[in-house]
Amino acid sequence: MESYWDFYVSYVHKCVADNWANDIDPAHYDMEWNHFLPKCVFGDQPIGQWLTLKQHAIATALQTLALKKCCLFGSHLSLLPEKLHELVYPGFVARSVENGKKVGKVRGEILGRENVILQRGFLDPANKELVRAGSIKGGRKTGPLEGRKNVEEGRGIWDPSNQQKRSEWASKGGTNVNKQKWKSTKDGYISTACGVATHNIARGWDSAAKVQIND
Repeated sequence: MESYWDFYVSYVHKCVADNWANDIDPAHYDMEWNHFLPKCVFGDQPIGQWLTLKQHAIATALQTLALKKCCLFGSHLSLLPEKLHELVYPGFVARSVENGKKVGKVRGEILGRENVILQRGFLDPANKELVRAGSIKGGRKTGPLEGRKNVEEGRGIWDPSNQQKRSEWASKGGTNVNKQKWKSTKDGYISTACGVATHNIARGWDSAAKVQIND
């Protein structure tokens, strides 16, 4: 009994011979380049042939079965014979789920970085009091004994007499940040870190595509 790889090789050779005999070529038909050794396993190897869309879908499905690694694109599924579709579909779904998790993780990291830059969520200055209240509550529940006493007894930075100092520290920190100049690596736009990030996002670019140009 032939292996899936033998079946794949025989099938591709037959397609090439049939296309040659019937003058089927990319100049006159919708065709796709078939990497004889699939890119997802072997990288971009310069070995392959032009196949019709259906031929390419079937060849890719046979690659998937032979190498036990999903090489299919979504557009291939509708072109497959029913039996072949049944064989490869579970692997296609499993790969799609895995890719979705990876994309979700990357998007989450990007969103988190943008939240910091753009001061969204709990970093929004408008939420300062809510964050402070949450910090106090968290400190009372989980902080060490001395930390809880500082909060509950109003010591250190929580001393009411230090309220003006806290405001000065916060203002000084904001001033230092605003003095920093950043430049978009996309078009050279110069502003603060937040300003450049907003500028990039408005144009569909990565908010992190920027460099600081002074200390």
